[in-house]
Amino acid sequence: MKKTIFISFAFFCVLLMDAMPSSSSIKDFKSKRKIEVRGSLLPNQPRSVYSPICAFVGVSELDIDFLSDVGSIDVIVYDELGNTVYQKFVNTPAENHLTIDISDWESGNYQIRFVNSEDRFMCGEFEIN
Repeated sequence: MKKTIFISFAFFCVLLMDAMPSSSSIKDFKSKRKIEVRGSLLPNQPRSVYSPICAFVGVSELDIDFLSDVGSIDVIVYDELGNTVYQKFVNTPAENHLTIDISDWESGNYQIRFVNSEDRFMCGEFEIN
């Protein structure tokens, strides 16, 4: 039992170290804000604290982590007028992280949507200053 706990803790530490930014991106890392992502991509999924998608907005990029396999999804970002400013198809079993360059986007409010083939979605809102 102790061995299992130790191995789990060691694995968590390795994942945490991989998630930490390099020294060149520490400033951007400190200024990132979490995007609250809500909704469900799976049918009959009970409400829980756990979200399979974690997203952060920084000064020059959006960072998205797919914490579990949610299948193949479209990642779409809309501006405040409803125009699509970014769209990418992501196969989450093969790609568990996505970085979107937002350095040349206008200031304003945006919505990010994660949509699967059954039109189930999760979404969140963020602001670029």
